[in-house]
Amino acid sequence: KYKKITILSPPFKIKNLNRINYIIKKPSFDKEFLDNYALEYRRYFEEWDAIFQKYNIKLHVTWNIFSYYHLVIHDVLRKRNGVSVIYQHAFNGFPQQVCQTSCDIFLGFSKFCVDNQSKQNSTIKYNLITGLLSGIGVSHLKKEAKVIRNNLKEKGVKNIICIFDENSLSDDRFHTGDDLQIENYEYLLEEILKNKELGIIFKPKSPNFAEKRLLKISTLLKKGMETGRCLFLKDNVFRETSKQPVLLAGLASDICIHSHLCAGTAAIECASFNIPTILIDREKSPKHILNELPKGKVVFKNWVEAINATNKFFNDNKKDKKFGYWGDMINDLGFLNDGLGAKRKGQILTNLHYNLNNGLSRDKAIGNTVNWYAEKWGHEKVIEGKGI
Repeated sequence: KYKKITILSPPFKIKNLNRINYIIKKPSFDKEFLDNYALEYRRYFEEWDAIFQKYNIKLHVTWNIFSYYHLVIHDVLRKRNGVSVIYQHAFNGFPQQVCQTSCDIFLGFSKFCVDNQSKQNSTIKYNLITGLLSGIGVSHLKKEAKVIRNNLKEKGVKNIICIFDENSLSDDRFHTGDDLQIENYEYLLEEILKNKELGIIFKPKSPNFAEKRLLKISTLLKKGMETGRCLFLKDNVFRETSKQPVLLAGLASDICIHSHLCAGTAAIECASFNIPTILIDREKSPKHILNELPKGKVVFKNWVEAINATNKFFNDNKKDKKFGYWGDMINDLGFLNDGLGAKRKGQILTNLHYNLNNGLSRDKAIGNTVNWYAEKWGHEKVIEGKGI
């Protein structure tokens, strides 16, 4: 049990912080542009160094590789004899420069994910394969899912579809825009109004953002909800019963649809538990590894194709065992779906914390933890990186 938890949030007020003078004018030369970043690095380094010193922090854990803060924090911890750990939060189907990482230990879903980090020129000392972090207590989830299914069946539902979406920015100059996300709901809401035997479970990536976004189709949404065959957002089933709504929604459904192949983490979680799952390649991601899955059975170009194929699957009494079936892809990607990923992650952090608390140097703390993990879970799950 933790006796004390200190919560920190910016802006931070640091005593004796060296004043950083930025180059305010619009950079006209590459040197000025880079100088601004160098100054910003110095500022954040001093801030995090002061925070870690005050609270004697030796271990930092995050999933956020999309901000350069983790690069600064890694350098601060190296100076302070600490250890930086990044655990995988989302699946990337191909190398992306924006996901480049710098840390002492990276906890990845699979060898494919570790190889991606190498191709991105990430600087990681050790990669430890933990598997997917979902699937804890799957037997309990199945019981919850059965309750959801029975509630929908009582309303005349014969077939249930689960939908996964993504986030968006309203300004489509910098993102795909809200309209692309709204389509994920429009098509299925219209379908549920036509088909009285259909039930829908919407699992938005961000319920709060989705709620605001869907104000544009509030009338259609209201009609869909009034059928009683549509579970969405703040429904009690997602708010109160489970901390794994993705897998819960999948287990309660006959088919899962991830409306964005370019993402696909939720789809992988469901497919790894043999739940029929299809993907729609709406952003056109030809280099994505999941685009190698069977076309017309798992991968579709648009919502119309996906809905028509799903209706055919239901009309044929779900006899097509290849529909939504990923075959050897899950095995080829090397995902561990034994429900122990979160346990492995916790054990790694516990070992690091114990070693650092007992006065070991960062190198010995890392080395002891890595050696223990290899002996406990298998040497093939430890891959040395090119960290510094």
